[in-house]
Amino acid sequence: MFLKKYFLKLFSSINSIGFYRDLQNSSLLSVILFFLFSFFYLGVWFSIGIILKDIPELENQLEQELNLIKENYPDDLVITWDQEKLIINREKINLNYPDWFEFNKENFPKYFVSYTQLNLTSELISQKLENSSLFIFDNDKIFVSNLKGKYSSLPLKETPGFEAKFIIDKNSLPGKINLFQEKLKSVFKSFKIILPIFLIPGFIILGLLGNLIDTLLVFLFIRIFYIFNFKYIFKISLHIAVIAQLIERLSSSLYKNYHYPLFAISYWVIMIFVLWNLNLNGRD
Repeated sequence: MFLKKYFLKLFSSINSIGFYRDLQNSSLLSVILFFLFSFFYLGVWFSIGIILKDIPELENQLEQELNLIKENYPDDLVITWDQEKLIINREKINLNYPDWFEFNKENFPKYFVSYTQLNLTSELISQKLENSSLFIFDNDKIFVSNLKGKYSSLPLKETPGFEAKFIIDKNSLPGKINLFQEKLKSVFKSFKIILPIFLIPGFIILGLLGNLIDTLLVFLFIRIFYIFNFKYIFKISLHIAVIAQLIERLSSSLYKNYHYPLFAISYWVIMIFVLWNLNLNGRD
């Protein structure tokens, strides 16, 4: 019975302008409960999508990259870390971005990772290496670009992964990668369990806070033209947010390369349409 009423209300909010006119007589509590239930369901949907689609894709991409490293690792390359210095039998190394790196590379340095035997400082990087890499290693530090030509540094001994001594060569690499893959699988498995616990409440809270801000923006704008009080606009906004988020979830599920801000577009288009029609009906 509850679900029947819920879906009837959802369907009415999609296809009936009269539904929004009748919201004036609906209690704010019932509208908030509708919003919370809807965003709980949408949050579950969002979590399932990440667990079943995004995480496996990331796992597969990382596995492919690790396999490529095993296959293409130079026979004579030796990397040694003695907890004080990183020693590599190369003067410099530059690695390109992996295939899964989908960001606009024009906004990033030329290389993904670089190594140099030079003793660097953040100031010297722009002079010696022309800000050429996202991550730069020297013998005892790692430098990370802020994408604006400057770098922050961290001693390698304080960097995760450098807690213990290690030697990497062609023979030892497969075993180390296999061990890393096992740890990675354990991390992803735990993440799949933890994710919904934090994501669903966060999704609901952020949705409600965002809706309050959107309602305020709508109210401040339309009070010049229309005579609608804040409470009424808030109730309308809560329903429209559910529809807009539903459009967002459907689009991201149906289209693999979905990158459009459909929630914002849908929300404002529907809001303008609803308020315009409510105003016209009010004049009649």
